[in-house]
Amino acid sequence: MKLDVQPPNFIYCPFCGQKLSVKAEENKSIKFCKACAWAYYPHVGGSANAIIIDSSKVLLVKRNREPYLGTWMFPAGFIDYGEHPQDTIVREVKEEVGLKVISTSLIDILHQATVQKGTATNSDQDENSQIAWFDLDNLPPIGWQNHQKIIQRFVNHKSD
Repeated sequence: MKLDVQPPNFIYCPFCGQKLSVKAEENKSIKFCKACAWAYYPHVGGSANAIIIDSSKVLLVKRNREPYLGTWMFPAGFIDYGEHPQDTIVREVKEEVGLKVISTSLIDILHQATVQKGTATNSDQDENSQIAWFDLDNLPPIGWQNHQKIIQRFVNHKSD
């Protein structure tokens, strides 16, 4: 579902004032500044996060960049301008773990994603140093506070 909204149209770098160039990245045209290396990734203020559960295991990715470098999180990404959050989930899960989302459901502000059976792979090594399935009873350090709260709900539900 494409939403009818457009990001600001920068022509000049907001940091050094040089005229911006365009490069292709992840099948998109990205404006960037050759002088100071600033790149413009238009996105709304939010992100979409995929909670992928299989039996009593959850699929997490280990951050390869700040913030929370080295901690674990759900596959996630910024929502692009004009993109529905469900479409962000589909895109991010494919980009980060190589799985195809077949359905999503909203949980608070996060989405639970159902994926086709297959082997998860680290498809975005710039963003994630590792991906792994973890038992809900034996979780690694989770970086984002909202991810910690949501995963705790699954742990509590499992023990009910």
